[in-house]
Amino acid sequence: MILFTVASMACGFSLSLPALIAGRVLQGIGAAMITPTSLALFREAFHDPARRGRAIVYWDWRLIFFVNLPVGVAALLVLSRVAPSPHILLTFAICVASAAVFVAAQARGSHPMIPLDLFRSRAVSTALIVAGVTMAALYGVVFLQSLYFQQERGASALETGLLFLPMTGLVALLNPLVARFAERFGRTVAIVSGQLLMAAGLASLCLLPGNAPTLLVAFLMVPVGVGGSFTVPPIIALILDHVPAELAGTASGAVNTARQLGGSLGVAIFGAALAGQNFMAGLRINLSITALLLLVLVAVSLPLRHAQQSRH
Repeated sequence: MILFTVASMACGFSLSLPALIAGRVLQGIGAAMITPTSLALFREAFHDPARRGRAIVYWDWRLIFFVNLPVGVAALLVLSRVAPSPHILLTFAICVASAAVFVAAQARGSHPMIPLDLFRSRAVSTALIVAGVTMAALYGVVFLQSLYFQQERGASALETGLLFLPMTGLVALLNPLVARFAERFGRTVAIVSGQLLMAAGLASLCLLPGNAPTLLVAFLMVPVGVGGSFTVPPIIALILDHVPAELAGTASGAVNTARQLGGSLGVAIFGAALAGQNFMAGLRINLSITALLLLVLVAVSLPLRHAQQSRH
C-alpha cells in the first residue's frame, strides 16, 4: 500500500514521460502486491465458506473501476484511428515468448511463484477459465455499448457514463443478495444463473430495432451487469474453497490475473472484430457470438456443482 501510494504521488508530480512511466511501473508492482494478499485475507478472516461468500459480495471493490470507463473509451476511440504498427506486433510476439519461458521456469523451479499443481485441480482450472471468459464478455460488451452510444446515438462521454448507471446502480443494490442466493441454492446455480441472465440480456440487445429508444437500450444492459455480479463472486469463493490455506494468496493472484486478462482480451477482440464493417452489423454479430459463448460456459460450469458437493 505504501509503494502504491508513493508511486501515485510520483506520477502526479512527474515532469517527464520517463518519470511518469517509472511511476506507473511502481504502481503496478504495488497493486500486484496488494490484490492477492487482500483476497487471501478473506480466507483467514472468514473460515466459514458461507460467511466468506457474503463478505466478498458485501464489500465489492470492483465497481470503483467503472470510474475509468470514460477515459478508457476515449483512449480506445483514439487508438482505433491509428494504423497497426509492426512494433506492436513485435511486442506481442515477445510477450508470448516471455509467457512460454515463464511457464517453463515455473514447471522446473523448486520454489515457483505460481505452482502449476494449482491448475491440476479440475474445479480450479474450470473456475479460472469461466472467470476469464465471463470478464471478457462483460468488458467487451461495455466497450461495444460505449461505442454504440457515442457513435450511433451521438451521446457525449458524460451522457454515455450516465446511460450505464441503471446497470451499475442495480448491480450495487443486488450484490448483497448474491451471497444469500449462492448460500441457499449453491454457488454453481448462482454462476449458471448469472451466465444465462447475461446471455438473455445480450440476445435482447441483438433483437432491438435500430430506432429503439436509447433508454431502453440502457435498461436492457441491466441483465448483463447483474448476470456478471451473480457469476464472478461465487467463482472467487469456489476457488478459495478448493485450495489449501498456504496457496490462498497464489490462487487469489491467479483468479485476478484471469479476470484482468479476460477483460483486456475482450476489449481487444471485440474492438478488432468491428474493424472494416458496418458498425451495427458488427455489433449484432459480436453480441450474438458472446451470447452463444455464455451458453457454452453454462455447460462448462455445470461440473463445478459436483466439485462443490464433493468438497462438502
